[in-house]
Amino acid sequence: MARFKIFIDKVGKYRFLLKSNEKQIVFTSKGYPSRLICFNHIRFIKKYASKDEKYERHVSHSGSPYFIFKLYKDKIIGVSEMFLSKLKMENIISLIKNDANIAEIDNTIYSI
Repeated sequence: MARFKIFIDKVGKYRFLLKSNEKQIVFTSKGYPSRLICFNHIRFIKKYASKDEKYERHVSHSGSPYFIFKLYKDKIIGVSEMFLSKLKMENIISLIKNDANIAEIDNTIYSI
């Protein structure tokens, strides 16, 4: 089953990641100052992951596709990794759309 995990990064910010059923990390959030804010953004993704308008697709200067998941027009939840192809990016977006709402939340806080 897909799973959200919360962790504390090297600078002390709370982040979450979403792992697919195959245990692949498919999305990582930006850093937040508190666990509560991080948890609230997980709930937002669970609720709105199926809405295509939340995914803003981009291409980097090097030509690699990536996406941004936005809470509102100017509020970014997280930025994806750079993908080798648009097809791979769209496959990951589909996976998030299908799995995020049923993903478990691991309440253990991990540190990096």
